[in-house]
Amino acid sequence: MEYQRGIYGVLDTDDRNDSPLLLLDGGIECRRNESYDYNNRLRPGYEGYVFQYTLRGKGCFLKNGQSYEMTEEHGFLVSVPEDSRYFLPKVGEQEWEFLYIHFSGIAAFPFIEKVERLGGSPFSLWKGSEPLRIAMAIQEKIISGYRLEKYEGGELLYHFLSALLRELEHPGTEKNSSLVERAKRLMKEGFSDLEGVESLSAEMGVSPSHFSRTFRKKTGITPVQYLTNVRIQNAMNHLLNTDYGMDKIAKENGFSNGNYFCKVFRKVVGESPMEYRRKRREWV
Repeated sequence: MEYQRGIYGVLDTDDRNDSPLLLLDGGIECRRNESYDYNNRLRPGYEGYVFQYTLRGKGCFLKNGQSYEMTEEHGFLVSVPEDSRYFLPKVGEQEWEFLYIHFSGIAAFPFIEKVERLGGSPFSLWKGSEPLRIAMAIQEKIISGYRLEKYEGGELLYHFLSALLRELEHPGTEKNSSLVERAKRLMKEGFSDLEGVESLSAEMGVSPSHFSRTFRKKTGITPVQYLTNVRIQNAMNHLLNTDYGMDKIAKENGFSNGNYFCKVFRKVVGESPMEYRRKRREWV
């Protein structure tokens, strides 16, 4: 995930007293070897709500007498004031890089209340999840100098909070979907060189069993079947548009040799590659 560090403030053009959702400030910061400690009972002038998400390193979060280590892909959502605290531990070279959004407004309360009913803070969020994409888009837009139109900050916040609730209600749904779509893209782009499902799952950082199970549940076929179909489809194009021999076509499409390619082709298509080529060329 690429991002630009920096913090931003938002010029108040939204009629602060009447706006149902108001974006106040936010950014991406990296804290290390310094005093970074916020007690949310004692922050006059910073009232509202804070969403904070760990991108790298770790920090600490205290709430309801419980202490949590805030590692990568974990976040929290707090009200200010409330009895909670987050801080950077003063241990060695510890650092904490995080994204945060500070906002207010009466329309935020139902979202905060629902988050608490779903388990409260802290929570885990996949980096590629929709709420994180929206939060990163807000960061990139404002830090690059974009000036929000009136009520636009509230509109962005509504999309972010709605996406956050969806993700917390159904954790991992989008991740699994994105995992399958990424796998399909990788197979389409690299079908001639892929060594197998094991290498593909390793590239995506999941176990072969989890990958195969998720892929089949989403598509109805196994990753091996999908990859074979991609290879056969491309081999059909070679058969119809070139005079390549079977060994050449096999090599171009990720099959070990011509004999194996012919065997797989017949199983999938119902006829041999030579029969397929001859019949189609006769029809043209």
